[in-house]
Amino acid sequence: MLFTAENYGPQARIGIELGDLVTLFVGPNNTGKTFVSRGIYAIIKSCRRESCDGDRLAALLLNNAVVTPRDLWLVSRDLRGSFSLMLRDDEQRFEVEVRYDRDRGLDVDVSGSLDMLTALYVPAHPIASLGLLQTFAGYAAELRDLMSKLALQLIQVPGEAKKPLEILKGLNSDLLYTFTSSILSVLRPLLEQRQELIKAISIMFSPTLLDLAYALHLAGSRGIDERLRTMFRDLFPLFTYSALGLHHSREAPPEIPPHLLSSGMLQLLPILCLLNLALLQAEQGYRRVLVLIDEPEMNLELQRQMRFAEALLSLAHSLHREGKRISLIIATHSDFIAYSITRWIARNNLRSMARVYEFKHEGIKEREIDEYGEVRLETFSDAVRKLFFEEAL
Repeated sequence: MLFTAENYGPQARIGIELGDLVTLFVGPNNTGKTFVSRGIYAIIKSCRRESCDGDRLAALLLNNAVVTPRDLWLVSRDLRGSFSLMLRDDEQRFEVEVRYDRDRGLDVDVSGSLDMLTALYVPAHPIASLGLLQTFAGYAAELRDLMSKLALQLIQVPGEAKKPLEILKGLNSDLLYTFTSSILSVLRPLLEQRQELIKAISIMFSPTLLDLAYALHLAGSRGIDERLRTMFRDLFPLFTYSALGLHHSREAPPEIPPHLLSSGMLQLLPILCLLNLALLQAEQGYRRVLVLIDEPEMNLELQRQMRFAEALLSLAHSLHREGKRISLIIATHSDFIAYSITRWIARNNLRSMARVYEFKHEGIKEREIDEYGEVRLETFSDAVRKLFFEEAL
C-alpha cells in the first residue's frame, strides 16, 4: 500500500510504502508522523465504493468535529492553501486521490473499493486514555459503562432516541457528570434533528472517541480476547491483588478500582481494547486491518516498552500465519521501541514485511534494516545499543 502527499503538514513531499506486518515512523516532533497516520486513516474511513464523504474526510484530517472541507487549507504546508494526498493498493485494486485548493475546493477521485479494508487509530496519551484529559483517566470503568449505554442508545432508530441525560443517573463522579453533560449538550441538537444520526455522531467523535467507545463497548459486552489478556499479564506479572491488600479465590477475583492501576496500565487499556476490535474485524473477513498507534511508549518504563513492542509484533505475525492481516503503523520517539521492533524483525527473518521511515524537517527517508536488526537513524543512541542490545549482536 502506497501513500504519497504534496504540501501536506510540515512536509513538501511524502512517499511511504506500508509494510505488510509493521511500518515504523521515527523522528522528532513536528516532522509529520501524525499527519501521515491521520491522512491514511482519514482516507480509509471516508472513502468506499467510488465515493468519498468530504465532510468526514475534513473532520478526520483536522481532528475537529465542527470543520468543513473549506477549512482544509489549515493542513497545507505553510498554510499555502493547497495540498494533495494519494493512497493506492495494487493488491486490493483501489486508488484514492485527494486534491484541495482554497479557491477551487475539494476534489476526490476514488477508483476501486475500500470496503474490505478498515483502520483503527490509537492517538498519543493522554488522549488515548479513553479520549479524555488525564484528569479523567481514573474514571475509566465509569466511562466504559457510560459509553456502552450511549452506544446502545445511539444505535436505536433515530426517532426512538429519548432523554439521553437519564443514563447519567447513579454515577458517583461529579467531574464525570459535568464532562458527559457537556458532551450531551452538544449532541442534543443532533438527537433532535434525527437525520443521519450515526453519521453525525461518528464525525463528532472521530478519530478517537468513536472507535474507542465502540471498542470499549465490545470489550465490556463480549470480553477481551485471551491473547490480549495474556499480553497484559505478561507485561505486568508483578501486579497482584495481594499487593493492594486484597484477597480472592481464583474463581471470583475482586474488582480493582481504575484509580489504583498504574499510569502504564491505564495507557494500555484503550490500546488493548482497540486491538480487541481489530481481532474481531479480522475474523469478520476484512482483508486487511490497519492499526495506527501514536507514541505507545508514553508512561511505560523502558523494559515494558521493549516487551510491549515485541508482544505486538508477535501477535500480528501469528495472525498473519492464520490468514488474518493486521498491519501495525507505529509512530514513536522511543529508541527502545524502535530498536526492539527492528531487532525482532531481523531475528524472525521478516525484513521483507517491515518498513522504517525516518522523519526529519528536511524530508522523510526510508531506512533499511540489516540482518542484525541495525538501522542507521539519527535518533538511535549508541548508549541505548550498548546498554540494552549489545549482548545480542
